Amino acid sequence: YTIAVVEDITEAKEAQEALIKAEKLAVTGRLAASLAHEINNPLQAVIGCLGLAQESLAEGEEIARYLNVGLEELRRAADVVTRLREVQKVSEPGEKKPVDLRTLLEKATTLTRQRCEERDVQASLQCPDRLPSVSADEGRLQQVFLNLILNAVDAMDEGGELLIVAKETKDPAGASIEFTDTGAGIDQEVMQKLFDPFVTTKEQGLGLGLYVSRNIVEDYGGRIEAQSLPGRGTTFGVWLPC
Repeated sequence: YTIAVVEDITEAKEAQEALIKAEKLAVTGRLAASLAHEINNPLQAVIGCLGLAQESLAEGEEIARYLNVGLEELRRAADVVTRLREVQKVSEPGEKKPVDLRTLLEKATTLTRQRCEERDVQASLQCPDRLPSVSADEGRLQQVFLNLILNAVDAMDEGGELLIVAKETKDPAGASIEFTDTGAGIDQEVMQKLFDPFVTTKEQGLGLGLYVSRNIVEDYGGRIEAQSLPGRGTTFGVWLPC
């Protein structure tokens, strides 16, 4: 006789997908206030340009230069909205394609630039021109990178530096990305359960960001680790196979 044991993982998969989508909403919410400010700046510039154009038109002067500047500012605002929509885009589970890590990291740093400025954080990206592509879903990897950047920024109450270093690995073949901040660091007791669900050092937040990020990275055969010294900062390392 042959006995087959079949485990129904559908419910577990659906629960994981729900957590990923919930955390994606949380990331969008964390970005929203900063991006609203980034949208407001070009809109105010457009209002100013249109006012000047109106005055110049009444006086019979050339208005093309004001319209051109206003148009560029509107394009800048539209680009911010597009980037926010990309963050919120829902992808089908298991959807994979080659992802350019350099481009994705540049997008993530651009999206969080305003937040860094608000917190007086100097963020820098060190990445070679050619970095191997990884097979993954771009939206989900971006969610991981945004989480790690925003967590690092929030850890620096009095400003600081965030260094993101990406490089190719040969053995095993893949790419590593490290996010190092100069924040307060994480207590060793918290470090032991850092990637567990509902663990957070913040007054607000569900504590799902790192748990979801680990699940996403491991789904693609990668790993995520953390090292921290209280008072000296924290480094999160992500490795992905190529």
